[in-house]
Parts: sequence; C-alpha cells; structure tokens
Amino acid sequence: MNDYLIGLGERIKDIRKKNKKTISNVANAADVSNGLISRIENGRTIPSLPVLLNIINALEIRVSDFFEGMPKPSELNYIVSRFEENAIIEKEDDAKGFAYKYIFGKQLSSIGFEAVLLEIQPNSQRGKVETDAYEFKYMLSGECIYNIGGSISKRR
Repeated sequence: MNDYLIGLGERIKDIRKKNKKTISNVANAADVSNGLISRIENGRTIPSLPVLLNIINALEIRVSDFFEGMPKPSELNYIVSRFEENAIIEKEDDAKGFAYKYIFGKQLSSIGFEAVLLEIQPNSQRGKVETDAYEFKYMLSGECIYNIGGSISKRR
C-alpha cells in the first residue's frame, strides 16, 4: 500500500492518542465500527472520503490541520493550470455574480473528479442548488453564508 495512505492511518492514531481518545470514542463519534478505525490506523484499509471527514471531525481537528502533518509522497504531485486556459463553465441560469472556471478533470476508477475555481462577486445570491456529489470547498478570501441540510454557516 502507498506510504501516503499508510501515513493517513498513522496520522489518525497520533492525533487520537494525543487527544486522549480511545478507538471507541472516535468510532462512535464518526458513526463507524471500532474495527474499521483499527484497520485504518494499521494501514489495512483506506477510508472513503465521507468516512475520513467524519473521523477528522470526531478527532475535533480542522481538515487543514489534519493534513498539515502528513508525509508528502515522493513523486511530483502537482498540476499546472494556466489562468488563460481555464474555460468558463455555465452552471445555474439564475445565479448572478457567480463565475465558474474549469481547472481540470479526471476519471478516478468509477468516480469523476473535477476541480473548479468559483469566483463570487460581492452581494451575489442564487437559489438553492442540490447535488449528489461530494464537494470540497476552500475559501481563498472573503465571507460566505451557506445552508447545507438546513444548517446555516458563515465562513471567512
């Protein structure tokens, strides 16, 4: 198994022990079995993205802080995306002040993955958007209020 993925389990174990949490504490908070946490920590299985995010939440640590201490893969792992090559994507018709720019896309096994840069102008609004996709959002600057599953959050 890839060293980076093994490092994922080691990172979970290190944070869990540092925070004086048991496998059972983390498993219960993440809504998974004790055995799954053990297999992940020992590098015998890899969690899905939703399970990993639940575990990170159960560890009571920010996602960015979790990955800060991860070992880096030895091979080059970056993508060059030139600004002038980023095509504008038309998304919601009723969204004013939202500009989606395609960065790259890749088919990973049976899952499609695409990276998009979303620029939102001040005071922009749009109607409710529903998706079956998993989304990762990283705000570079500004402030945003969003509603996910009835829970309203404000981020800066």
